[in-house]
Amino acid sequence: MKRIQNVRTYDDKKLEAKDEKMLYEAFLAGPSSISNQAREIIVVEDSTLRKKLANDLLSPYMVKESIPQKWIEDVPFLSVIVIEKRRAMSRIGSKGILIAQKEAESAIQNMRLLATCLQINSAIIREFEPETIRKTLLLPWYVEPVAMLACGYALGEAPMQLKSLSMENMIHKDRWS
Repeated sequence: MKRIQNVRTYDDKKLEAKDEKMLYEAFLAGPSSISNQAREIIVVEDSTLRKKLANDLLSPYMVKESIPQKWIEDVPFLSVIVIEKRRAMSRIGSKGILIAQKEAESAIQNMRLLATCLQINSAIIREFEPETIRKTLLLPWYVEPVAMLACGYALGEAPMQLKSLSMENMIHKDRWS
C-alpha cells in the first residue's frame, strides 16, 4: 500500500489484456452500500480526445495553465471514472451521489492496489472542472466525471517513497488529541 503514489512516467508498452481485465475486475469489486453500483469507467484511447482532455486539465494547484498535464496524452492506459447520477439517486435522493463518489474512490483504490501488485504504476487525476470534461466527452447531464486514472508499466526504478505523517499524529483514541 505504501508503494502506491502518483507516477507520471511509464514504459510505452500497452497494458496486457489480462492485466487490464484484472484492473476492471478490481474496480467492479468495489463497495456498493446501497446496491446501485453508480460508478463506471470510460477508457480513453483516442489520441485526439486525449489531447482535448490534457487541455481541459488544471495544474496540480487547480489553476488553468497551458497544457499543465500534457503527459496524459501518451500514457498506456487512461480512464475517466464517472458517476451515473440517476442510478446514484434512485434509492435515497441526492445523498446517493455523495455515497457513489466515496464508493468510486474505494473502487479506484482497488485498481491501484492491484496495479501495484502487477508492477503497474498509476496516477489519479482530480484537477479538472467536471463540466469541462463532460463537454469534451459528450456526456449527458446525469453522468458526472469524478476522477481520471492513468496506468502503465514501470519505467526504470521504483518511485522514491514519499514521507507521511507518523501514526502518533494520525491515530486518535476516544477523542481528538
